[in-house]
Amino acid sequence: MIPNELSWWIVHVSDRTIISYALGVAANGIYSVSCKFSNILSSIFNIFNLSWQESAALHINDTDKDEFFSNVINKVFNLFICFCIGILACLPFVFELLIKDSYREAYKYVPILLLANIFSVLIGLIGSIYVAKKMTKRSSENHNDSSNNKFNYRYSIDKSYWYLCSSNINISILYVVSYI
Repeated sequence: MIPNELSWWIVHVSDRTIISYALGVAANGIYSVSCKFSNILSSIFNIFNLSWQESAALHINDTDKDEFFSNVINKVFNLFICFCIGILACLPFVFELLIKDSYREAYKYVPILLLANIFSVLIGLIGSIYVAKKMTKRSSENHNDSSNNKFNYRYSIDKSYWYLCSSNINISILYVVSYI
């Protein structure tokens, strides 16, 4: 959880500064408009995540915890993919109404930012299990011992975390390449 939150904090603090410095204020405006739509998904997940963390902590010692976590993660992840598709479906209509023509270029970056938020949702869902098991330190260490950890999510978290980082790097590269 801490590396995830730290990476998002760094991205949110640095992205607009770097874009303004490297590409100009106009590009920063386009990026800001693109972020508004993906922040809808992020805000909805942040509200859900408050109750999910508590629920994960309450059910961490249940006998059917594997089934519970698997069902919840699959259903919530699918729900947020549906939210993402819903935002994309409404985007052509809403974008024309809410956004000026001078920011029209922002339209093509919204799906990429939504995809990055989908990975963030996955990290948040799985990361709450680490918090519930009080294994947040283990997520940053290199442990391969799963003998006493019945449901080993380490590989999933590491893999998802690097997907998230790579998607943020890809967004940055996309912006640089598109303005060259």
